[in-house]
Order: sequence, then structure tokens, then C-alpha cells
Amino acid sequence: MKTFNSWKDISIKWDDAKERFIVNLRPLGLKPSRPPFKTKTDAIAYAQDAFMRWSDPDATPDEAFDDALTIDEMLKLYLEEGKRRAKDPDVKFGWGSFSNYKDHISRLRKVSVDGKPFKNLKVSEIDKEAIQIIWDKLRSNVPSFRSADDAWQSLSRSFSLIVKREFIKSNPCDLLERSRPDETAKRIKKVIESVAKVSMETLRSIIEHTPDEHKLKIVFACRSGLRQAEQIALKVYDKKKPLEGGIDFDANKIIVRQAVKKGEKRSDRFIGDPKTTSGIRQIPIDPDLCMELKAYWNALSNRMKGEGFLFPSEDGTMLDGTNLRERVLYRACKASGLPRDEWPTWHELRHAFATHLLNNNKDWRRGMELMGHSDIRTTMIYTHTIDDPKRDQSEAAAIAKSMSFDTNPKPNVAPDNVIKFKKVS
Repeated sequence: MKTFNSWKDISIKWDDAKERFIVNLRPLGLKPSRPPFKTKTDAIAYAQDAFMRWSDPDATPDEAFDDALTIDEMLKLYLEEGKRRAKDPDVKFGWGSFSNYKDHISRLRKVSVDGKPFKNLKVSEIDKEAIQIIWDKLRSNVPSFRSADDAWQSLSRSFSLIVKREFIKSNPCDLLERSRPDETAKRIKKVIESVAKVSMETLRSIIEHTPDEHKLKIVFACRSGLRQAEQIALKVYDKKKPLEGGIDFDANKIIVRQAVKKGEKRSDRFIGDPKTTSGIRQIPIDPDLCMELKAYWNALSNRMKGEGFLFPSEDGTMLDGTNLRERVLYRACKASGLPRDEWPTWHELRHAFATHLLNNNKDWRRGMELMGHSDIRTTMIYTHTIDDPKRDQSEAAAIAKSMSFDTNPKPNVAPDNVIKFKKVS
């Protein structure tokens, strides 16, 4: 068995997979047994401290290392792990998800426990009472349960990460019992409000006040139901590049195969797969719109056609989603005189497509397919915005026929009960 006379006897090696220096403390029986470090300097400092604590008979390994790790350090490890996952092309975890992680961690760092910043507490100090306080603070500081729960899940995964790396033995978040409210009614109300923002009267007014060079962008969004990231990435279909998809002018259809994805920085955007596998789909468009789009495309300069995007920037590159919303849609909303709280977002233009589609074909499975939904329950929420007058009249008539009653609508008042008033001159 190897003997340890100094910290130099502790193995410190680079791990290509984790992209970290690993300090091997297993031979010493210490936990965490293989802590990772970004720099070798940090790894050496930790090894030195580990050896001193191991050689001190008055300190137990668990006490030494539990007390050493703060919540902020734990959250940093969690973000580092998230960044590593975002860089891994084989993991279904992109930079958009990592950006959400950062937002969750930012919320957690603002929470305080008994007047002390949560981030400054040591992991060993977190018990059931502290966990309850943290959850209550999240619920009171964040407007919706879902937002609070997202931050909570990041906290729980942070603890799970250091359990896996053997910093601690169990996840303190498991001690808390939480009830999840049913927010179905809230979702229904939100969809109803969103659909109201894209009525035909409103859309006509918006398009009327949109510059000619941008009108097709809004019309296309309403009549295709594409997500903004899918519309920006859409190219003109090339049979030699079937995996790119695009708009097929000859077949009057849109072949969705890709979408814009977030990068670590805003400038690192790239084209990848749609949001889910359900996003890979084909959407028919009417010949007249297809003809207008083809004429629009043919009129573009060769420079703008350079990379093949249907709606390119002036340089032929991908449009910026923020500019599409702020400089095209919102400017038109403002010019039309629409009150600010009635402006639809670009995503809400999808609601126009969904409601008109489902009002006409009543085929929910087909609607799910064309919208690119991965769950039929997402599509079914539109039941509260769909009208079917013929069906309603037919159903009402059938019910009336099967439950016929004599209601005697005329008042049956005896003549003796009628009091005549004299006319006053």
C-alpha cells in the first residue's frame, strides 16, 4: 500500500472528459474522493489542505470537507457542469437551456436565510428548516409557481451533483414536501388572451401599417405557424440538400428540418435541429402565397440570396429575432395605434395559424402535427378558442328534441286577479 508522507504523494491528474484536474483522495478515505478543479493551482491547494486535515487526528474527513464547501461554490460547479453539457453535441442540452440555468442561479443567489445571503452559507449548514425558508422565499419573490420551481429544480440538481461527486451524502432538497398547483386554468386564460391579440381585424391593421418589404414576413408567420427560430432558419429548398429543408415553391409546401439555436454568446447562434423531433414536419401553403413568396425571392439581390435564406438580412445572413420582433412587428403595432398591452408577440402569431386551422378542419391530431407539438395536450388547449356554429346548433337542437317539455311560456293569470287602474287626467 502506498504511504503518504506529504501532499505530493496525492495523485493530481488531468481528466480529458471533465476538462478538469482531478485530485484522487480515495486512498486517504476522504470525501469527496475525486474533486475536480479548473486550474492545477487550485487542485494543489486543495491537496495540501486535504493532507493537513487527514493527518490531523482531531478532525474527521467528513467534518473537514463538509465545512469547506459553500453554496456559491456548489452553484459554480453546477454551472460548470451545465456549460460542459452544452458543449457536448451528443447531449440534448443546448445553450438556451444553459442560459436558463444561469437565470435560476441568479435568483438563488439573491435569496437570504435568517438575514444571511444563502450563497455564503456552507453546504453543511443546510437542513430541512433552511430548505423550507429558501422555497418560501422563491415562491414569494417569483411571480409564478413554474418560475420558482425552475429555480428550485436547479438547486436540487446542484445538490445532486455534489452528492454524485461525494461532497455530501444526501440531497437536502429531498427533505421538503411541496405541493404543485394545477395551473391548467391559468394556461387556458393565457391562450384565450393571446388568441384575442391576433384577431383578423388586428392582423389586418398591423399588416396595413407594415412597410411593403416586411409584410410577407408577418403574413408568412400567420399562415405557416412556424416558430420564429424556424422561420429565421428557413431556406429555399434545394433537392441536393434535403436535410436543410426549406420552402418548396414547386410543391407549395414548407419542409421544416432546422431552426436557429442559441450559442454561448449572442454572436454564436447556429442552425441546428428544431425544438423537438415533432418540429420536423411538412406544412402545406396555398399556391397564391407561394407565388408571392417566389416573386419576392426572385426580386432579391444576389448578395441577399447568398446563403439561401428565404428572409435574409441585407447581407444575406440570418435575420436577428429581436430585430424581427422590435423593428418589424412592434413598429407596425405602434403605427397602427394599437394599445401596448394588445401587441402580439411573434410567437403569438402562431396562435392565429392554430385557431384558423382548427376552426376549419377540426382535426386535432393533424393540428398537432402541423404545429410541431410533441404533446396532444398542448394542441387541445385551443378547444377553448375554437368555434363551430353548425355543430353547436345541431347539438342544441338534438338536446331540445330529446328533452321536450311543455314550459307554458304565456302567463296564466286569472281575470279576477287583474286590478284595473283608473286613468288620471
